Amino acid sequence: MKKIILFLGIICILLAGCGKKDKQVRLLITTWEKDEESVYMRAHVKRFEELHPNIKVDVEDCVPWNRMLSKLMITTAGHRSPDVARISSEWFIPLAAKHVLVPLNDLIEKDNFDIGDFYETALDSCTYDGTLYCLPVALDAYGIYYNKKMFDDAGVPYPDDTWTYDDFVKACQKIGGDYDGDGRQDHWGAALWPWNTYLLAFDGDVLTPDHSKCAVTSENGIAGFQFMVDLIHKYRACPTNEDSANFDKFRLFTSGKVAMTAGGCWWGDTCTREAPTIDFDVAPMPKGPRGTRATTLASDSFAVMTQSKHKEEAWLLARWMTEQDYMREAIKGNQIIPARKSMAKEFVSLHRKPYNKQVFIDALADKNTKGWIVTKVVCASEIMQVLGSAAEKMRLNRPGESVKSIAEDAAESVNTILKAEQENNNNK
Repeated sequence: MKKIILFLGIICILLAGCGKKDKQVRLLITTWEKDEESVYMRAHVKRFEELHPNIKVDVEDCVPWNRMLSKLMITTAGHRSPDVARISSEWFIPLAAKHVLVPLNDLIEKDNFDIGDFYETALDSCTYDGTLYCLPVALDAYGIYYNKKMFDDAGVPYPDDTWTYDDFVKACQKIGGDYDGDGRQDHWGAALWPWNTYLLAFDGDVLTPDHSKCAVTSENGIAGFQFMVDLIHKYRACPTNEDSANFDKFRLFTSGKVAMTAGGCWWGDTCTREAPTIDFDVAPMPKGPRGTRATTLASDSFAVMTQSKHKEEAWLLARWMTEQDYMREAIKGNQIIPARKSMAKEFVSLHRKPYNKQVFIDALADKNTKGWIVTKVVCASEIMQVLGSAAEKMRLNRPGESVKSIAEDAAESVNTILKAEQENNNNK
C-alpha cells in the first residue's frame, strides 16, 4: 500500500511539473502605433505567439504618443502596468530614474544577446546611469527637406553636404520675397529649425558636462541663439510668428510658403500625401561656424516593466519587437530609420520620397554631427520647457529684451531646477 501511495505521489509531482511547463502566460504590450502601423505590428506579435504557444499577447496600440508617459506612470501607480511598453527617448529618463523599467544588462549577458548590431546612438538613448533599460527599434534624425522648384526658380543649387549656415542664409535671401507684389514678403527660404539645433551647431550646449549647471549662456550658446533670431529679423530668411500664423513648420512647407524645413524621414510620406505636386528631397543639416553639423535625434525602444509578473516571457517579447523582421516591416510601412546597422541598406534602398535617405544614416555615424537627445537628468522636461519658452521669447525680438538677458534669466531658472533635483537626490 505504501508503495502504491508513493508511486501515485511521484505521478502527481510529474504531472504538476508538466502542467507548470505548459501553463499559459498572458502578456500586455502597450504602444502608440497608428492604425496603419498597428497592422504589421499585430502581425509580428502573432508570429511571436506561434513560436511560443504558451504565451498569449494582448496588444494596446491606440494610446496617443503625447499621453504615453502619463499612461505608464498612472498604470504603474495603480499596479496595472503593461508587461512590455514602447518607450520614447523624449521621456525615457523619468521612467528609468523611477525604477519603472527592468535593467537589461544581466538579461543580455545571461542570454548572450548580441547588441553590437545596434547604433551606439540608439543604445545611448536607452541608457541611464550606466545601465541599459530598453532595446531600440527606431531612430529619428533631422535633415533639410527642400522644394526643388523653388530652388530652380531662384537659380539656387540644391543644398548638399558642403553647405554652411552662410550658404543657407544666402540661399534663403535669394528664394524668399514678395511673390504676389503687394509690397510685403510672403515667401521665405525656410521655416525655423528647433532652437537646440542652432545651439549645438554653434558649439553651445544645454548643461555643463557634469549636468550641474545650465550652459546656454556661454559665448557659443549666445551666438547660436542670436543667429536664430537674426534669421527672422535681420536676414528675413525665416518668417516671424505673425507671418506664419496658423501654419506650423510643415504646413509652411507643404503650402509652398517656404523652400526648406527640418524633419525626420517619417515625414516624407506625410508630405507626399499632403502636397503630392511638390517635388522634394532631403539634404544634410548645414555646418556651423566651426564645422559642426547639428540635428535633432530621437529614438523608440521596447522595455520590460518592473511590475510584470512574467519578466522572462516579457523579455522574449521585447527582444522579438527589435528583430530585423519587425524593422523591415516598419521601414516599408512608416519609413523608420532602423536602430540596427544591418538594416541600413534596406532603409536607404526604399524607393519612396525622400530618396536621399543616406542623409539620415550619415547623421548617425558622422563624428562632426551633434545629435540632440534629451539631456539625461530627471528634470529634463522641465528644463526643456524653460528653455523652449526662452527661445520663443527671443524670437519675438522685443525692444529691451536681448538674447543674452533672456538666456541669463532662463539659465537661472534651470539652475534652480537642477539644485532642487540634487537636493532631492541627496535626501533619498
